[in-house]
Amino acid sequence: MSDFAIRGIEVHQIGVFENLKLKFPENGTIPEAEIHIFTGENGSGKSTLLQLLAGVFSPEIFQNKLLLKFRNLEKSSFGFEINNTLSGPHYRNENGQIKSNVGLNIVHRDYVRNLTGDYRHTEFDFALFAYSGYRRVDSLQLLGIKEIEVHPMADSLNFDKSINPNSILQWIANMKNSEYRAIAKNLKDSSTNGNGVLKELEKVIKEMIGQKVEFEIEENPFRVVVLVDGLSMDFDSLPDGLKSIISWIADLLMRMQRIRWKDNIPVFERRFILFLDEIEVHLHPAWQRKVLPIIQKLFKNAQIFISTHSPFVVGSVDGAWIYRLKFDGKKTTVAPPTRSEDGESFVSILKEIFDVKEQFGQAVEKKLDAFYLMKNKTLSKKEISDLAKIESMAKNLMGQSDELDLIVEMEMRQIHRQFSQPASI
Repeated sequence: MSDFAIRGIEVHQIGVFENLKLKFPENGTIPEAEIHIFTGENGSGKSTLLQLLAGVFSPEIFQNKLLLKFRNLEKSSFGFEINNTLSGPHYRNENGQIKSNVGLNIVHRDYVRNLTGDYRHTEFDFALFAYSGYRRVDSLQLLGIKEIEVHPMADSLNFDKSINPNSILQWIANMKNSEYRAIAKNLKDSSTNGNGVLKELEKVIKEMIGQKVEFEIEENPFRVVVLVDGLSMDFDSLPDGLKSIISWIADLLMRMQRIRWKDNIPVFERRFILFLDEIEVHLHPAWQRKVLPIIQKLFKNAQIFISTHSPFVVGSVDGAWIYRLKFDGKKTTVAPPTRSEDGESFVSILKEIFDVKEQFGQAVEKKLDAFYLMKNKTLSKKEISDLAKIESMAKNLMGQSDELDLIVEMEMRQIHRQFSQPASI
């Protein structure tokens, strides 16, 4: 199922959602990953929506997280449109038991079974992965080079547990050891198979942070270190932002490389679905601007669903679908999706997508509000006695920044023209 994709979701009486129907349009002519971005205030249901999208393929998420948000034992339900076929609804009855009528029951059943089967013999033709920005890798003790026994899909859809530090560091150690052995044998290409994936990881991180990054193995004690522009650093000493990036991207590449696939499509050309919940946490705005464009180009055939509070993430890619979640205190509605435009300013995105109209700090905004109120009063009444008052307010605002000075000067020129008075600011 190389064309596997989620094309819609229906949610009834779950969490903050009363009756929600969403369609997820295709990418059109954009030759890169298909991206769907959920924005909204805290409590508007962004994470719940991601959990619903992932939950149908994860019994653990369904049982431990989603059922707790069902508001009505009989009426709460959700369903999917997968490849233009409805999957669902799913609900629980009076006894708390899950009932489901899955349109794609064979696909669903087989995938869930494969998640716990013998990974050495289980073959996948598509996969889904989920990550939260709040997870990161810490240094752990490695005993040496050894095979990873953990199923490559273990907790792959659990946002809180998808990252396995032991497996990640062991995988990096194994790949580097394979590279060293290839070099020792004078092989022409020392970065084949999994090593090529590891090299791509180093390349991706360098592109994001603007510094050369390499993984190396050290002995006594045996461990994986990161060389950042030649400086050797243990995982414990890495900045949180760099830890976060390495954590989920390395975990994703490790799983993709370890999975037994039904075909020989290269890792970076595969079709899969990726769920990212506030992945910008811990990242500097400069890095937030890079994370989605890099992933969009790296996995050009992926379908990506992401929740975010960052205007830098929203404005970083062109052609992504943006869904604005609006919470009125009781329930959440979702506006029809719009497409992102990387030529749009972050100020415009803050206003249009995040409903943040203010440009300055709260104290200055209060003074500006009072200034505009007096301006409107002065212009409506055209009383010359008010001119001195607003000039005093203008002088109190100016001198804090060039941007603020320009705004006040433009407003005062308009006022003085109305009174046929020379500008005094």
